[in-house]
Amino acid sequence: MHMLLAVGVTLLTATMPQGQAGLAPAPPITVTFVDASFEDAVSFIAKYAKLTIEIDQSVSQELQREPIAGGPIELRDVTIEEALRTLTERNGLAYSIVNAKTVRIYKKA
Repeated sequence: MHMLLAVGVTLLTATMPQGQAGLAPAPPITVTFVDASFEDAVSFIAKYAKLTIEIDQSVSQELQREPIAGGPIELRDVTIEEALRTLTERNGLAYSIVNAKTVRIYKKA
């Protein structure tokens, strides 16, 4: 099983555009956020995946503290990137991968 995981990670890395970083492998996440702020949800994911999340200046403190747009979110067996994509898209934000352990969240232009 460990060999299979290593092969999957190698394939993911090999298919990424040159110069683009990928996140370090982490187990899938299953979580439900009810009445959570964007900030709390992102902090939870960061702790779970042992990531550093940088919030760009374009994301106001108010937006970070607001409840996640669209009501409760239930995530089942999703990758960390899928979880981040869901959270950011619901709030009109986007993210970029800085390196294997760092993600930057910013406001969409």
